[in-house]
Amino acid sequence: MSRTLDRTQAKFDKMPSVGADPVVESGSNADGEWTRWADGTQQCYIDVNVTDQAIDTAYGTFYQNTRAWIFPITFIRSPTTTCSLGKWGSSASWGGSAGTSSPISASLRFWDLNSRAAGTTMSISASVIGRWK
Repeated sequence: MSRTLDRTQAKFDKMPSVGADPVVESGSNADGEWTRWADGTQQCYIDVNVTDQAIDTAYGTFYQNTRAWIFPITFIRSPTTTCSLGKWGSSASWGGSAGTSSPISASLRFWDLNSRAAGTTMSISASVIGRWK
């Protein structure tokens, strides 16, 4: 997978700390936000509203669908992904991760009791934690 990133990033002359670990870099782009710590830990976040996500593939008595999330910055190996929100309109839909993430992307999965077509606003929030060095 190849792509060009337009990264807006901040490097700090005097490193702020979270706990005892200094933050060495943080930034954001269209794919989300990230923070890198001096110990090699990296976290990425996405919090978006989209209208192009359906939850309409039959899955037993539920409906499901997936969405690829390309991370705003890469990891050195597969990180751990959590999808904390996958809410279609005012429904009671929910989200999770689908399988193992790669160093550059994750597949987010959404479920609902009813079939949901694209076109309604869906709120998605996910985070990923892993290593940058």
